[in-house]
Amino acid sequence: MSVIMYKQRFAPPKDRFTPIKNYLHVGYIAMRPRSMKNEDGVHGLFGYLSPADPCDQMPWQDTARYVRKLSKRGVNIFRGIISFNRSDAEELGLVAQADWREYAEQHIRSIADKNGIAIENLGWCGAYHNEGEHPHLHVVFWNKTQDVAINFVKPKVGNDIRVALIKETFADRIAALYEQKKLAKENISGNYDKAVSEFDEYMKAMRANRFKATKSGFETYGESGTDKIRQLFNSNEQLIAAAERLFKLRGMIPKGGRIEYKLLPPEVKAEIDGMTDELIKENIYLQRAVGQYVDSQCELKRLYNSLDDPEKLKAFRDKCESEAKTQISYKIVKSIKEIISKEYEGFAAARKQYYAMELMREILDFFARGVVANNSKYEELRGKTFGDLSERAMKEWYLKNKDRGMEF
Repeated sequence: MSVIMYKQRFAPPKDRFTPIKNYLHVGYIAMRPRSMKNEDGVHGLFGYLSPADPCDQMPWQDTARYVRKLSKRGVNIFRGIISFNRSDAEELGLVAQADWREYAEQHIRSIADKNGIAIENLGWCGAYHNEGEHPHLHVVFWNKTQDVAINFVKPKVGNDIRVALIKETFADRIAALYEQKKLAKENISGNYDKAVSEFDEYMKAMRANRFKATKSGFETYGESGTDKIRQLFNSNEQLIAAAERLFKLRGMIPKGGRIEYKLLPPEVKAEIDGMTDELIKENIYLQRAVGQYVDSQCELKRLYNSLDDPEKLKAFRDKCESEAKTQISYKIVKSIKEIISKEYEGFAAARKQYYAMELMREILDFFARGVVANNSKYEELRGKTFGDLSERAMKEWYLKNKDRGMEF
C-alpha cells in the first residue's frame, strides 16, 4: 500500500453514454456530501477550463456542460484520484480546501505530462472530498487540442504519476531518510527511483495498520463509489430500470405528513424493501459491498466471542445482512425525499438516471465507510489492546461499541 495512492481511468470516448457520464461525474465531485465547498459555499470545483475561465467562478453546470461538449467531440476526459492517509495529509498541511486546491495546482502539471498533455493544452477541474481516514482529491483533466480518441492507456502511466507525486511531495523526507542511512547526496540523485521505493516501503512499515484501513476505504469507496457507471450498475439497462422503479415509488408516497421509512404504509414499505432485494440480487457491486461489510462485522465479533459454531455464525450473518438491507431501504426513502424537493424543476430521463446513480453511490459509500470503521476497530483492539485485555474486558469493549457499526 503506497504512501500516496493514485488511480486514473476514463469512460470510452466513442460510447454514446460517455458525455452524460462525464457530465454527471463533474456534478458528483462538485456536490456530493463531504465535497468541501468554495468560499461562496455553492460547490467544490476549482481548476481552469482555460487561464481566463476558473471553475470556481462559474456554476458547476457550466464546467460539466463544457466537459460534455468535449466528450461529444471524442475528447478523452480522464478521471484521477489522489488519496492520502489522514495523518499524513495533516502532517503535510493538507487540511482545508484551499490547501488541497494549492496541492492540485502544484502537481497537475506532472499528471498532464505523464499523460502526454502539454501544459498549454491542458484543461482541468478538481474537488477535495474530506472523507474519513482517506481524504482525497478528484481531478478531471483533458487535452483541449486532442483530435484522435485514445482507447487505451498503459497501467504504467498511473504508477509513474504516483511515483512522481511521491518524489515531489516527500522530497525532503526522502532525503532525510537517506541521510539517516548515511548515504551520500550523489547517491540520492543517482538512484532516486530506488530512494522513492525505499521511502514508500519505510512509510508502509511504520504505519501498517493505518494503511490497511486507508487502502480498504480507497479501494472500496474510490473504485465502487466514484468512477465508471459500470461500477455502480452492471449495465445501462439496469440503471434505467432502477431509475424507473425509484420514480414509481415516489408516486406511491403519501403527499402529506413526514416521509420516514417507519411511518410509511405497509404496502409502500413492502415495495421499498422489494427494490432493496432487487438491487442486491442484480447488482454485483452492491453484493460485494454488503458482503465485505458483513464479513468485517463477523471478524470484529470473533475478537470477543467465538463464531465457530456454524449455526451461531449463520444467525449473526443473517442479523447483519438484515441490518444492511434496512439501511438500503432508508437510503431509498432519502432519495425519494430529495426527488420530491426538486419536483418543481421537472425530470428528463437523464436526470432520473442521475438520481438512481446518486442513490447507488450513497449506498456503496455507506458500506465502504462501514468496512473502514470496522477494520480500524479490529486493528485497534487486536493490535493495541488485545494482549492486555481479559476476556471480560474484551466483552465489555465490544458491548460498548457493537451498536455503532451502522453509525458512520
